[in-house]
Amino acid sequence: MTLLPERPPSKDQHSARRFPVRLLLGLLLAGSAVAGLALVAWISSDRLLARLYGHWRPWIERQVGTVMGHPLQLGPYRGFGPEGLEVGASRFLPGNGDDSTLTVRGIKARVRPLASWQQKSLQLELDFNGAEVDLRRNRLGHIWKLGTLPPGRRPPRLNLTFRLLEPARVRLWGLSQPGRPPLQARVRGQANLNLPASRIDVRARLEWPRDPGALLLLGQGQWGHGQRWQGDFTARGLDLPPLTPLLPLPPSSRLAG
Repeated sequence: MTLLPERPPSKDQHSARRFPVRLLLGLLLAGSAVAGLALVAWISSDRLLARLYGHWRPWIERQVGTVMGHPLQLGPYRGFGPEGLEVGASRFLPGNGDDSTLTVRGIKARVRPLASWQQKSLQLELDFNGAEVDLRRNRLGHIWKLGTLPPGRRPPRLNLTFRLLEPARVRLWGLSQPGRPPLQARVRGQANLNLPASRIDVRARLEWPRDPGALLLLGQGQWGHGQRWQGDFTARGLDLPPLTPLLPLPPSSRLAG
């Protein structure tokens, strides 16, 4: 029997064998390039946002602090993600009219471009994590006195929405005899601050430890040349008399049991 020599592989067969390897190497190189570009873009965007935050931070602190009547100290830039730009521990310091304070563990900030364009004012949302509030009554009985703008100065076109991502811990001082511990509560809700209209709207639910009762609040306030407040309160299984010093509202307000 005569053995025929094996036919060497053709050029087409060599190409067919090498093609998957080349394709795989090309895809790997392309994927690495895309990943590298994405990483560079992310780092560049992160640095850009950090610079923008550093630029606008004093302006936001000044504007919000002036309206709230308490100096605002925003925390350091912590990065950004799907839920917005993240800021570290921040706080409202005691004001000129009272010694109440507010501190938060962190803030997530978002700008709403479409709403900003429609309303011709910057729409900024601030979500609070780990909020703690110390409310201390001044000699007039006020627990948080909002600020006022100097005569002739117009408020900035800025709308703020404050939201509590988790219940805030609130301590209410001065409701009982000196030296007694404060009344403690947990608060859920949000507040909308419209600077051009000098208006604040609040939706909140106050709950007390070891007490099934709660106080629901729908309120609004106006500041500027004067401060006007009105609100609807609904008390559920809660004794209201200890809280009445905190509710200096006009007769139009309603307390429902």
